[in-house]
Amino acid sequence: MKNLFLIQEYEGNDVEGTIIGISDSIERSEEMIEEYFGKYQLLKKEDIRDSGLEYIYHIEWKDSEGKIKSKVVLSSHELNYV
Repeated sequence: MKNLFLIQEYEGNDVEGTIIGISDSIERSEEMIEEYFGKYQLLKKEDIRDSGLEYIYHIEWKDSEGKIKSKVVLSSHELNYV
């Protein structure tokens, strides 16, 4: 079995997330977050491994409309393969 991390972004009060990507390590997940958002400010990092998820990153980033706050959630999944 292989452990994979699903990376999802929740903007503002959205309840439906946008999938940013899937990676094979937390380090690669953090690289993908930076690639997706560009420069961003990490406001808070929550370690929630006891809940079945891994981490929630509270970030602030800029787009053409101004500053946006988002939550980026890493969830761990096992891939069964033959």
